[in-house]
Amino acid sequence: MNNQSQTCRRLHEEHEAVFELLRRLQRALVASKGDAAPDPLDPAWSALWRDLRSGLEFEVARHFEFEEESLFPLLIEGGEGELVELLVADHQAIREVTSPLLELLGKGEARKLDASGWPAFRRLGLELCDRLSEHALKEEQAMLPTLENLLTEEADRQLFAAYAGGEMAASRP
Repeated sequence: MNNQSQTCRRLHEEHEAVFELLRRLQRALVASKGDAAPDPLDPAWSALWRDLRSGLEFEVARHFEFEEESLFPLLIEGGEGELVELLVADHQAIREVTSPLLELLGKGEARKLDASGWPAFRRLGLELCDRLSEHALKEEQAMLPTLENLLTEEADRQLFAAYAGGEMAASRP
């Protein structure tokens, strides 16, 4: 993808990072055998769980918040209300999977993920891989090109600065 705006390049980079995290998660879940949870002391699983928690609690949550507060209003003003409705529905569906997954992740990290919890974690993890990958792809194919056409240089500069500085809609141009 050839994004000219700083804002779209940043979102694209975040999509690439989430694609990589989800590939790691999917590979690990598919490769895991049986109903027993992986050993939380296994360095590969420990790193994956840490990265997954960070990715979901901070990066994905922040990304969604920025889109909802700062970008979706611009898209609606630009006549893309249907796209925004679709993306908002995706965000909600992803949050519905993320919440119980994070709870089970905490149990896994605390070595308290039992035989009934592991299959649920696996199922939710694979569902997250599907939903979040499809969502990020939608944004790559529909939202980012639309934003490229809507953003002025000044609006892009302001949005990028606000996002990089941790500010959201308050700085929306």
